[in-house]
Amino acid sequence: MFEGWQNAHHVEKTSINQLNDVELSLEADILYQNIRPENSRYSYKIHYSTILKLRDNELPLFTNVHLEPTGT
Repeated sequence: MFEGWQNAHHVEKTSINQLNDVELSLEADILYQNIRPENSRYSYKIHYSTILKLRDNELPLFTNVHLEPTGT
């Protein structure tokens, strides 16, 4: 994060699917917003497509993350 920036991530929609015995897919639509030090404000819609590897006794590990803008 850049000094003086304020950031927010608003989760609008998610879906999780088990791909096989060791992997999950996580899809999410996010509204990302930031306010910069000079008070300019920006907002972006982003779609996240991810793959996670399941692990014993630990949280899943992201192995692939793809971000795609979905609006202006």
